[in-house]
Amino acid sequence: MGRRMKIALWGGVGYLVVLLIVIATGLIVFRGLADAPRPTLGTTFAPQYQGFLGLIGGLLAVYLGGYTGFLAKFFGRMWIGATGFGVGSLATIAAFSLLPWVRFPFDQYAAGVAWVFSSMPIGVCVWILVILHNRIARASDHSTLF
Repeated sequence: MGRRMKIALWGGVGYLVVLLIVIATGLIVFRGLADAPRPTLGTTFAPQYQGFLGLIGGLLAVYLGGYTGFLAKFFGRMWIGATGFGVGSLATIAAFSLLPWVRFPFDQYAAGVAWVFSSMPIGVCVWILVILHNRIARASDHSTLF
């Protein structure tokens, strides 16, 4: 196995380890939320849990977008980064789906779905920024960016 492939695999393993630690922490700290009764209309439910998912989900999305954008730059193939982002997103959605549902006064969502709508766009933006940074850096001879 080449040096580049080892670097890519270790970064992916690092993401999965961080993801598992986050999920284990969420399951331990917020274990009582799965059996909690539905909140009455007009009240908020577990704002600490919503904050936890928002902050941690956003940080994981930045990690995933930055790392897979770096992979595309490192290997010189955009499809490698896009595939990595897709696989990492599926792993994150599956892992977040193990957490209790996110409940709002008028609705509730699986935590994986909440990650898709709240944090995944951040990861996509970071991935695009890393890709564009690479394209702009390569266009130092003032040729076309694409």
